[in-house]
Amino acid sequence: MTSPPLYEIVKSDQQANLDHLTAACPAVMYSSCPGAFDLTAVSQSVTSLFGYTDQDLLAEPTRWLSLIHPDDRSLVLATLSQGTLDIWQECEYRFFHKQLGYRWVQNIFQLVSKPTGPGLELIGCWLDRTEHLQHRLAQQQRDALLTAVAEASQYLLTGSHFNTAVTKALAVTGNAAQIDRLYVCELHTSKTGVLTPQLRYAWVKKTESASSLQLPWTVPADVIGQRRWYQSLVRRLPFSQLTRDFHEIERSHLKRADICSVFLLPIFIEDQLWGFMSFENRHIERQWSAPDISLLQTLVASLSGALKHHQKESELLHHAFHDPLTGLPNRALFTNRLEQSLKQLKRYPDYLFAVLFLDLDRFKIINDSMGHGVGDQLLMGIAERLLSSLRPGDTASRLGGDEFVILLNGLQNQEDASATAERLRQQLTLPFNLGVHEIFIDVSIGITLSNFGYQDAEQVLQDADVAMYQAKSAGKGCHKVFNTGMQSQTMARSQLETEMRRAIERQAFEIYYQPIVCLKTGAIDTFEALIRWYDSNHQPIAASDLIGIAEESGMIQDLGLSVLQQACNQLRQWQRLPDYETLRISVNLSAKQLFHSDLVTKVADILTASRIDPTHLKLELTESTIIRNDQTTITLLKQLRDLGLELYLDDFGAGYSSLSYLYSLPINALKIDQTFVQRIDMGAEGQAIIRSILLLANNLDLKVVAEGVENKTQLNYLNSLDCTHGQGFLFAPPLTARGATSLLRSQDRFEYQSA
Repeated sequence: MTSPPLYEIVKSDQQANLDHLTAACPAVMYSSCPGAFDLTAVSQSVTSLFGYTDQDLLAEPTRWLSLIHPDDRSLVLATLSQGTLDIWQECEYRFFHKQLGYRWVQNIFQLVSKPTGPGLELIGCWLDRTEHLQHRLAQQQRDALLTAVAEASQYLLTGSHFNTAVTKALAVTGNAAQIDRLYVCELHTSKTGVLTPQLRYAWVKKTESASSLQLPWTVPADVIGQRRWYQSLVRRLPFSQLTRDFHEIERSHLKRADICSVFLLPIFIEDQLWGFMSFENRHIERQWSAPDISLLQTLVASLSGALKHHQKESELLHHAFHDPLTGLPNRALFTNRLEQSLKQLKRYPDYLFAVLFLDLDRFKIINDSMGHGVGDQLLMGIAERLLSSLRPGDTASRLGGDEFVILLNGLQNQEDASATAERLRQQLTLPFNLGVHEIFIDVSIGITLSNFGYQDAEQVLQDADVAMYQAKSAGKGCHKVFNTGMQSQTMARSQLETEMRRAIERQAFEIYYQPIVCLKTGAIDTFEALIRWYDSNHQPIAASDLIGIAEESGMIQDLGLSVLQQACNQLRQWQRLPDYETLRISVNLSAKQLFHSDLVTKVADILTASRIDPTHLKLELTESTIIRNDQTTITLLKQLRDLGLELYLDDFGAGYSSLSYLYSLPINALKIDQTFVQRIDMGAEGQAIIRSILLLANNLDLKVVAEGVENKTQLNYLNSLDCTHGQGFLFAPPLTARGATSLLRSQDRFEYQSA
């Protein structure tokens, strides 16, 4: 057999080497016909690049066109059609891999003359650029995210309006991060220990619906792995997971919220976990790279700083306009809202609003007797009840102390304000359970309405205050509506307070004395000291008005101690008279005087200074003076009685206490209110009450003084029931010190006999 020529052997070896090189080359060589783009040749490396053999593609010359991504195909054909002779060109598009799906390829091509004859052919190569393009795309996205984080941080750290700055920051970050939803949650722990995220700020992609935003975390603890992600956050670690990687129950909750993947970053403020920022994808599973996480942590740091600054500003603003104890608006904020209502009134003359001025009755007694801690708790309880009883558009404010004001907007008529005042009073008179204490209070309310032509807020408050004082003067525990006649009364009262203060300084009050008589012997046992005072016009001021003004103005302690001092000094003079060494004096204590912090010490000092035996002093307290069954009150009364003096319960039956309350009080005697004594003249019905009181007193081993004894019928009935003492005009009216001295010198007993 004849051997092939040498050139054919060499040529065969070259072809083999060429085939080997093209098979090993990372690029795929190909040629096709221009225009029709039929594939005429392709290197064997196509198998490693796209998964097809060269015969798969050459058997169907136009098949390769169908493997171009539909979105890229028209652009690729147009580019190939514009090929230029002997000039290399390129384009990038997605080509379908037999096993891996679409991959990015770079196509380098040119038109050349056919080596075997006339005409042109398209030659080129394909290079797999998927990883390169992915890296480039990732870098572009990271650059965009870097720019967005810088812009967002600028918003957060320099924005003048915090909420707007956060909204812009989330929007620019969400768009750059190519996510569906981005929101900020604050974490709270309930009393039962359940973590509760509260949505504060949110952004959603334009194709999403903000109204349909559902937090996947607002479910009971552990249902959605709260412990796992919370433990990550509290250690300052990000939490990132695909929905399909959660446990089954957790996965169901996430799918219900239509979430494919979640990424949480913790937000710390001053080393305390405040909440988290959540990045969510609904359609594409998202894995976060370390550089991306680092960038977003920078954003969270900026947000943390902005939140801290905003919180401090908010706290300062809140403190500037709110009462620190109750959290209610203070005078400044209330005045601002009242001014807004006045502006509304100017625009709409028929607009009606009201201001209610509330002052707690007997609050100082509670504060002094139980301590300021209990008083503060009571004030906070009152604030809660006020807030729960008002409409959303109304404002409750604490001006200071025990004074509250309420702005009622948009009323239909005056009756609405009165009805609200009465409803509030009823709510406040319900008992307050403060630890071991059960406290009862009442409230006096003044009301003024906007139809008085007000021009400024301060005048509105002044008139409401005037009406409140009218309510107090009317007996407390009620409400009064302002009218113009109240102004003159208020001015007169203010003048009276000024005169009273001067009178206390000069001890210009006069003390009258009314005898308390032993009914069996007719002998004077005690004198009750009664204060009398005349104003600058020499008109007598009723004792109840006098005490009321002194209590409200804070002068009661000085006034009460002055009366006690004068009465004890007078007793010491009387005890120097023959046969009156054991004469006693009785002095009234008001509610606010009783619970003054240094009362016991002051009484002891006066007893020492006047040099009278403590057993010769009686202190009288009304039922309304004593807080219901309170251990602090009982302790105070025992401290007074331990001085050696006696305690009398005055006006018994006219106050609030039940008869059973007497068992716990450390008192020595009862004084039956004169209204019951006067009923003796009415027959059996009126006499039954006196009989019941005396029976109770006898069982409790208490002395009894009947007040207001005016005739022999009353005296005889009291004697028949063995009532020990009486007081009233039948024996003598209140006398000056000189008149009482004359009475003592003229006789040592009243000459009367029971019929």
